Parts: sequence; C-alpha cells; structure tokens
Amino acid sequence: DILRARKGWTYGAGSSAAERLDTGYFRACTQTRNAVADSALATMLMLLDSIRAAPVPAADLDQARDYITGSFPLGFETPQQVAGQVASNTLLDRPASYLEQYRSRVAATTAEDVQQTARQMLDPDRAVIARLPGLATGTPAAATTSADVVEMLNVPLPSPPVPTTSIAPSGALTRRTRSRMA
Repeated sequence: DILRARKGWTYGAGSSAAERLDTGYFRACTQTRNAVADSALATMLMLLDSIRAAPVPAADLDQARDYITGSFPLGFETPQQVAGQVASNTLLDRPASYLEQYRSRVAATTAEDVQQTARQMLDPDRAVIARLPGLATGTPAAATTSADVVEMLNVPLPSPPVPTTSIAPSGALTRRTRSRMA
C-alpha cells in the first residue's frame, strides 16, 4: 500500500514464502521506474524490518488471515490441484491432517506469532537483493548472461536484537517449515 497508493512508485508490490525439502525462501518484489528504484528498495527493507521490530497492526493481520483462509479452497478446484496438494503434503512429510487443519491454524495466528516468525526467518544479514537496472534501456535483450542483467546488492538493514532461543509460534507455519527455512 505504501509503495503503490501513498508513493505512486509501482502498480503493485508483493511477497511470498515457499517451503522446500531442504531450504525455503521468502521473497518480496516490485516493479518500479529506475528513478525511484533505490527509494522503493529502501522502503521495502524498512517495511520488512518493521515486521521484525513490532507486532503487525490488527487490521493488517485480519486482512491477511481472511485472504489466506478464504483463498485456500481455490487450490482444490480441479483434480490436478488436489493431486498437487496431496503430493506436496507427502513430499514435505506433513501429517495427513495438515491440509484439514491449515485454515484453523492460519485463523489462530497472532500478531506475536508473525513477529516471532519474522525475527526467525527474515534475517537481513542473509538477504540477497537483485535489481534489474537495465530493463528500461533495453540492455537485457543484448545481455548474454544473467550477470549482465542482474545487479546484486548488499544493503545493510538495521534490525532489532533477535532472541538466541525461540519459541515456536502457534500459527500457520509448521515446525518443519521453520527449521527448513531457518
């Protein structure tokens, strides 16, 4: 909302997380004009840091929970989607009840759960930031390797102290997700 509605820097920005067998990832991305790219990146990093520093506002948490629990059934509309969900559940060694209990676990997620998970998973010291500065000039079409197109950045981000011991949140992420994504 800040990048799009308040600043007018992009048509959209978003984030996602993925669980994998060995390591998962969290990704935040946007597309913006080159002239405001550095400001947009700094704002995105500030927003990510704010999730680590303080509990998310109740209205934001309610909106996220409603979206996740409401859209979850859409992943089961076709036989292929059902097979994909079951296959993922099996490959990730989740209990058979995982899919049945998913929405209730998401609905029970608290702001403190989100903050604790963000502190565990969003480590600014391990962040990889990729920027595509040549898209507006046509450079990527002439590029021969991704190194010609992607500029990797190491941007320090101030962060609050992270506890050395952690309590697993009661929210939607499973123990396996947290341990694999850490």
